[in-house]
This record gives sequence, structure tokens and C-alpha cells, in this order.
Amino acid sequence: MNIQIIKLRISAVLLMWLAAVGSIQAQVRVGLNAPDISWNQIDAPNYQVIFPSARQQDAFRVANMLDYILAHDSLNLRHPEVKVPIILQNQTVISNGFVTTAPFRSEFFLNPPQFQFAGVTLWVDLLTIHEYRHVQQIANGRVGFAGKLLRTLFGQSGWSFYYGAIQPNWFLEGDAVYAETVYSKGGRGRSPDFEREYRALRLSGINYNYEKASFRSFKDFVPSHYNLGYHMTTYARRNYGRNVWDSVLSEVYSKPGLYRFSKAVKKFTGLSTKELYHAAMIDLDVWWKEQDDKVNPLNDQLITDKSNKVFTSYRYPNYLSDSILVVQKSALNQIRTVYQIKDGAESRLFTPGVGLGDHYSIGGGKMVWSEIRSHPRWSNETYSVIRLFDFESGRLRKISSKSKLNAPGLSPNGKWIAAVEVTTAGEVSLVIIETSTRNEQQRAVVPVGDFVSFPRWKDDNRTVVVAGRNLTGNFLRAYDTMHKSWKDLGSSMGGTIDRIFPKGKYVYYSSSLTGIQNIFALDTSTTETFQLTNSQFGAFDPAVSPNGKKLAYSDYTANGFQIKEVLLTDALWLQPVGSVNLGSNYFQKMMATEMGDITTKVANKSYPTKPYRLFTKGLLNIHSWYPYVTTEEFGIGVLSKNLMSTMAITGQFTYNTNENSWKTLGRLSYGPFFPILDVEVSTGQRQSANMVRTTDTLSIIGYAGNWREHVFGAGVRLPLNITHGNYPSNIILSTKYKHYIVDYLDNITDLVRNENFGAVDLNFNFQRAQTKALQNIFPRWAQTLAINYQGTLGESQNEGDIFTVNTSLFFPGVVRNHSIFLTGGYQREEIVDAYRFEDLFTNARGYSSRPFERIFRISANYSLPIWFPDLAIGSLAYFKRLRGNIFYDYSEGRLLGTDTRLRSYGLELITDFRLIRLVDVGAGIRVGRKIDDSEYFVELVIANIRL
Repeated sequence: MNIQIIKLRISAVLLMWLAAVGSIQAQVRVGLNAPDISWNQIDAPNYQVIFPSARQQDAFRVANMLDYILAHDSLNLRHPEVKVPIILQNQTVISNGFVTTAPFRSEFFLNPPQFQFAGVTLWVDLLTIHEYRHVQQIANGRVGFAGKLLRTLFGQSGWSFYYGAIQPNWFLEGDAVYAETVYSKGGRGRSPDFEREYRALRLSGINYNYEKASFRSFKDFVPSHYNLGYHMTTYARRNYGRNVWDSVLSEVYSKPGLYRFSKAVKKFTGLSTKELYHAAMIDLDVWWKEQDDKVNPLNDQLITDKSNKVFTSYRYPNYLSDSILVVQKSALNQIRTVYQIKDGAESRLFTPGVGLGDHYSIGGGKMVWSEIRSHPRWSNETYSVIRLFDFESGRLRKISSKSKLNAPGLSPNGKWIAAVEVTTAGEVSLVIIETSTRNEQQRAVVPVGDFVSFPRWKDDNRTVVVAGRNLTGNFLRAYDTMHKSWKDLGSSMGGTIDRIFPKGKYVYYSSSLTGIQNIFALDTSTTETFQLTNSQFGAFDPAVSPNGKKLAYSDYTANGFQIKEVLLTDALWLQPVGSVNLGSNYFQKMMATEMGDITTKVANKSYPTKPYRLFTKGLLNIHSWYPYVTTEEFGIGVLSKNLMSTMAITGQFTYNTNENSWKTLGRLSYGPFFPILDVEVSTGQRQSANMVRTTDTLSIIGYAGNWREHVFGAGVRLPLNITHGNYPSNIILSTKYKHYIVDYLDNITDLVRNENFGAVDLNFNFQRAQTKALQNIFPRWAQTLAINYQGTLGESQNEGDIFTVNTSLFFPGVVRNHSIFLTGGYQREEIVDAYRFEDLFTNARGYSSRPFERIFRISANYSLPIWFPDLAIGSLAYFKRLRGNIFYDYSEGRLLGTDTRLRSYGLELITDFRLIRLVDVGAGIRVGRKIDDSEYFVELVIANIRL
């Protein structure tokens, strides 16, 4: 093998290791749940389910599902037995789940999504199938010589690194999507919405190479690795047998090496991973082309501009009047923004916050939607907030706060809001709120086993229609607010039912009934269903004009969603034939060899439970030890964190390259209470440039100070999430008392200063940044502020302090993806006859650190993307973006009455690329000139390293 390739692979592995360690360290957060939650557990040989006492039935369901999977090996992936802790989270409105190591665990977010993500399968069943598949995949990283060696050398961080390096993301997620699809009645593989992106690209003649499909792009929209992986793993099973991936993983982990996955795929399929991708895409081309030939799309009127150069989507149309549409617009270079469209002209209205499902509803000249908010302290506790925009006044206001309400629907007269609530106990209700007073007026509890979504009002301003699902199928149901009664409009309906819109005697909705998402209408008087659109790739989000004559909807294209409009007199009004289904069954060929829906075969037994002690259970859980590297330090570290993230311990033995000294450090954080309790202990040698005033004269001499330092510290820290709208924001307040024991080793420092003394360490950190679009290098608007003060207490011999302020401001540049950002810093430090704390100040670029009693710095930067090459050099590197930054730094420091200026300017060129298919790297060079030293400098820049 070429020596340069070997070196590059070694570099990629080292960078990936650093990224993995950095990711693990970033997870060292404590105190994620409020202390008043009562936790119980089911402790079985192969799993431990930890759950809030209010969700015991969900815990029983998870345990029954796992017992069935373990007994029948229904997922057929050989792996060593490993006991997985599973934590059921019920305080969040977010629908999600994950498996991770360091520490090894899985977490299920129990709130079901409004969108029919799981089909008619229970949300908790889908989570169990999908996430346990990840457990089986990850467990394979424990076998073989390399897996055992890395776990021995580095603990769970070595395990995480190994399975992440071996198994591509597309395999991990695609294989799990296949599992959720074939072993339930739902799953994403059954949904035409899940395949529409690749379907649209391929049928439109847009064919990406393997590198771009795997590692995405800044220039073009690329479907996620979930979509890619599902189609690749399913293709392999269709053509090489259901056990092909079991064979691949067994081969991969039986022998050492980090690049064996493609070789193992080649062994069992005759294709490399790149060839497998192209073969799968060609097979899908034939599959989709056959289906596409049966589609005759209608020539509905295009409302939005299809000629955007950048991938742009318009969604969720709502009629403000018969001639005015309100839509949400987003693009690769623009975050979600609400626009008004009249006569083809767009006008910006407002930018909503981070949404919870992106459902909008208009009535009475107002619009409502829901946004996500987090508890300021407990990050696992999230809420929904209903927001209202008044078109006449242009005012935004909040209708609910700290609620669990979702998908709000506004009555046509704007007086009432209907929303779905899912409580922390899992109870589902339809809630009616009076808009003017913001008070709850009615609550209709939904029967156990049913889930409802997308509440929308009929023209009578008293009847709310909801879409729903249970184990028998989908349904439409109406709630009469006057008589407080429910009425079935349709039951056991085929296809999905999403984003409904009642108008007159019809309920319009988007459905997968014919295999491509289209708009349908249910005649509530006859229960007949009619197909209104015939989209090539998918029609969503129906809305009918106030006069009832026009239908607007979101139509998917290879360049994003576009808004189309059709006169209802010109719509199809075709009764769909149930036997005609155009797709979303790529997995179907495998059903003859798979076990099929296991959710109906699972037992319904109860399990013995016992309390899980949040405050004391498993506090010491040493899971990883690893090499530690930063720009100033290197060494080794060890991490401990318990499963419920109430306590974390970090230990490090490091060498400081600035001070040429070793230090041993230990930190403990205990966080079940509102403030986090921090304790730290360190010992090591310090070196710093010091100054002393002589006794006989007032002259001052400088020397290299050298001393041994032992520190014991304790304090409190308060992290606060203050996110509002689309500006994720947080504040961290901390105060710590530190006790120092110093022993000076040089020949100049007065030995009288060898003593014990106390010091205080105060910190304030604030960050606020607008969410970014994919192509944005930096947020268009952002602010940060960090203030630190350290000072000795009651000292004369070792008196000293340091005060530092750093801030940054980000603004939009001349062009949308350009960014202007200013940074500034100030530091005041006692130097003469003073104890020297660690220097936190950043000098002007090009200049090394030097002592000053006072120093400030101002930096101006202009950043812009230069090129989106999407250029692959084989498997060595895939270049996604070249970006530049022009900078000017001005710094001025004062020492002993003398002012010194440190100024520089220059250019940074950074390329964002994927190295050896393992790690994303942002790296480049900085070329500049030090004005006051009259010399040029060149430096290497590492902007980011991510897995």
C-alpha cells in the first residue's frame, strides 16, 4: 500500500479518536432531570428498564418486547450478550430515541409524534425495535481482538471509537429502519414520504456519487443516511439473503483492522460499498420508473418560483383570504421564515422559533403554531408554547407557556384554539382554549389506546376534527364542543392521515393510500373517499380557500417543496382503488423469509419492579480512559458518569506546553439539585514569567517563576437554558472557593510566600445564537460574553488577581452566507509581587502570549464561502467546502507604564472535508502580517473535528 495513504489513514484515525473523545467529554453534563421524579426499574439479565413510576405500563411493554426479541432472535444479528440499561424519558415533548456508549445506555423519549412516523404501530414498540437493533450492532464492537484490545485500553470510549470506525452511519440507521419496518405494521420503510427524496432525485436525473450520498453536501440537498442506508441494506438482503449483514459483521469483527467493512461486503456480495450503492440505485431506478410510468401528474398552477438556484422549500400553505396565501419558506441558505404570497409576490412576515412539528393554522386574521421551550435547568424537561401572530397589528404573542400542547388549530373566527395534549403520564386529550383570555375552556380525554393529531375546526366554529390512529388502523373523528361528544367520521382507513383540513362536508387530508402521498377528501355525509391530486413525488399540507373554490398544497420536487393551487372543480375527484398501490414496499420481497409483525405476538405480562434511587444509585461508574489533547495540553484522562447523569468525575494527568509543567487534576460534579455542586483537586508544577520589586531600590526585575501548587476547590454552578424563539441561548453562573498550597522553587521569590491561602473564582458565561441554515458558516446573529475573576483573599504576601472579559458579536454579511463577526477581550492582572493565575487571554493572531498588567484586543472578521466543490479523491478525502476569512486584530497592552501595540491582519483559508470516510475536518492555513514586528507568519488552523 502507498506509504502516503497509510500516513493519511493514520492521521484520520488519530483525528477520529480526538473527535470521539471530544464528543464523550461534551456529554459530561449532570442534572438532566428534576429530583422530584419517582423512578422505578425492571432488572432483567439482558436489560434494565429505568422508568418514571407514572409510565409503568410502557416499561412493561418494553420488557415484553425485549423478551420476545431475545427469545426468538427475530432480528437475526449475532452479537455477544450485553446488558443494556434503557431509560424511559417522559418529561419531554420531543419524539426520539438513541443508543450510546460512555456510559452505555439507551434512552426512549415517550411522547409520540403528531406525524404518522410509526404508522399504526405503538410508538414505544417502534422505539424498542429500532433502538435494540442498535444495541445488537454496537455489541458487535466488543468482539474480536481489536474490539477487546480497545475496550481494555480505553474502556467504553474505545468501544465507541471502534464500532463507529467500523460501521458506517448509513448501515447503522438503514439496518435499524429495515428492522422497524419488517417487524411491525408501521416503520419508515412503508411510508412513501420516506422514499420521496431519493425517488425525486433519481427520476429527475440527479445522481450523486457514493461519497456525496454518504457524507452530504453544502451545495445540494442530499437525503439523510437513514434513507440511503435503508435502501442499500434492503437491496443487499433482496439479492444476497436476509443474513448477509450478519455475515458481514461477523467477518468484520473477527479480524483486526479499521477498514474491513467494504472488504467484508465485497466478500459476501461481490461488490464494494461504493459498487453496492450504485447497484442499489440502479435497481431502485427500475423500480421507481415502473411506478412513475403509471403516474400522470396534473398540471396544477405553480404558485411559488421553481427556478431557485438553491434547494428551497415552501410548505404549510394557509389562506389568509381568497387571494393571499401564507407559507413557510426555507432553503439551504435560509432558516424557516413565514412569508405572505399575493399575485406571485413574496413578502416576509416573521421568523418562527424552533418548531414542534411545523403545523400552522389561520383563522380570524390570526395564525397559531407551537414552539419548543426547555426548562431553564432540567434539559430533559421540554415544553410546547403556542404562539399567535396577528396579521392586522403585526404583533406576536404567547398563548400558552410550559404546556404539553401540540398542533394547535385556530377556529375560522379566531376565537378558539384546539390542541392535542400528551401528559407525562401518557394521557391524551383534546384541549380547547379561548384565544382572548388564553384560558382552557374544555378538555376531552381520548380513550386509552387511541392517539389523535392535527385538530382542525369546521366552518361552524364549534366542531373540531382530528386524525387518529390505534392498533386497528387510522380514523377521522369529530368533537362537538357544544354537546361535548365524539362522532366517528371514518374508521380503519387505509394509508396515513396527515395534516387534515375540514371544509364544508369534506375533510381534506394528505395520505399514502395509493403509494404516493396525495391529497384526498372524505365526504362526511357518505364516507366516500376521493383522490384530488396526482403528484409525481408527493402532495402534502392541503388548505382550502375561504370561498371553498381553491385547494392549495405542497408538492415535492427534486429542488424542494413548491406550492401548487387547483380549482376544486378541476381536481381529480377520483375514487381510489384499493388494489392500486404504487410503492413504498421495497422491503416486501423479504417478508416471506422474515417473521413479520412481532408486536402482535408479544406477551402482556407484568414484571417485578423496585425503586431506582436517583440520588445514590451507581454514582461511581468509571467507563472510559483516553488520551487527552488540546492546543495547550496533552496527557491522559479518565471519565466516570452514572446512568442517570447525576454525578460525573473527570481525572486528568496533563503536560502544559505553555508552562512546560505537569499537572494532575480531578473534578467531581453532583447535579440532582438546582445548582450543581463542583469539587476539584489538583497538584502540579507551575512556571510563569514573574516580576518583583527589589527592597533597596524601586527597580523591578523579571524572572522565570517556578513553584509547586496544590489546589482544593469547591463551589456551585448554575447552567440555565434561556432559549427563546429561534435563538438557542444559555447562561452559566459559577462561583468557587479554592485553597492553594504553594511552594516556590526559584531563587528569587521570597520564601516567606511559601504558604497556604484562599482564592475565589467567579464566572459568568452567556451565549445566544440564531439557528443556522446549512450553508451558513456562522449564525447571522449571535452574541457571547464571558467574564472571569480570580483573586486571592486576605493576602499580603501572595496577593494577586486576574480579571478577564471576552465577547463576540455576529452580523449578516453583504451576501446571505457571508458573516461579519467582531471579537473583543480585556484583561487586568497584577504582575509585580503578585501571585500569577492561569492566563486566559487570547492575543492578536500571530503573536505569542506575553505578560501585561492591562491588555485589550479587538478583532474584525469577514467570512464567506468560496467554493462548494463536492469533490472526492477516491476514498481518501471528500471536499465539501472552501471558505475564507479576512481578519484584522488590534491589541494594546500596558506593562510598567509602557504601552505596546500588537496588530496583525491576514487571510484564513479553511476547507471542510471528510477524511478517509471517517471524520469531518475543518482545516487550513492562516497567512498574515504582524504590523508592529514587520514580519509575516503562516499558521495551521484546525477549525473543527467531528465524527
